[in-house]
Amino acid sequence: MFLIPNFLSPDCAYLPVPAENGKLTAHIKHFAVESDKPARKLLAKMWGISNLNHLDLYVMDEKHPDLQAEQELNGLLKSGTDVGLISDAGYPSVGDPGEGLVRRAHVANIPVKPLIGPNSFIMALCASGLNAEKFTFNGYLPKDKAGRLSKLRELEQQVRKNGFTQIFMETPYRNRELLTDIIKTLNAEIWLSVAWDISGPGECILTRRISDWKSLPVDESADKKPAVFMINA
Repeated sequence: MFLIPNFLSPDCAYLPVPAENGKLTAHIKHFAVESDKPARKLLAKMWGISNLNHLDLYVMDEKHPDLQAEQELNGLLKSGTDVGLISDAGYPSVGDPGEGLVRRAHVANIPVKPLIGPNSFIMALCASGLNAEKFTFNGYLPKDKAGRLSKLRELEQQVRKNGFTQIFMETPYRNRELLTDIIKTLNAEIWLSVAWDISGPGECILTRRISDWKSLPVDESADKKPAVFMINA
């Protein structure tokens, strides 16, 4: 089973994965993907072709899993057929569907090969200036406001308790809402780093104390760009 990293930004001007990835995956005909279009765009870029109709792409849906597709994928892997896993952006199964399929591959003694490529939260962390040796990736915060505020207070407590950088994400259209909640909820001395549109034309990485964030205008385009949020004391 091959874990194939994708673009972080759809407008990235270069291919942020080694050319070797194309050679290693050129023989694969079956893919588990988060969605169809981004996967085909990546494969066309890596392989240099546009006609990918001969491939079988199984779209993963965590809320409404396709049990028949999962069985077919498991059957392919067990028969010795190579399968690729691709998410919409960045590294597969990190904050995206796919981890269950990877775990089942391990249970069935099927080799899992991670290919080299971009990961948004690692790149954001390295560029933040915050503690990059001890950190926790929390994925997405609760959608409801009460749950989100409660989680933010919990993460601040963890920061003060153990010094781990706390990393989390949000769907782009709620970025400004989350940023506003962070600024209003956390202590003024907490460090907040936000990395927008990593590797894209709108890339922007800012690390400031909450007290300084309060005086910064929130870019209206923030709700249109993927972002990674990080806090520490």
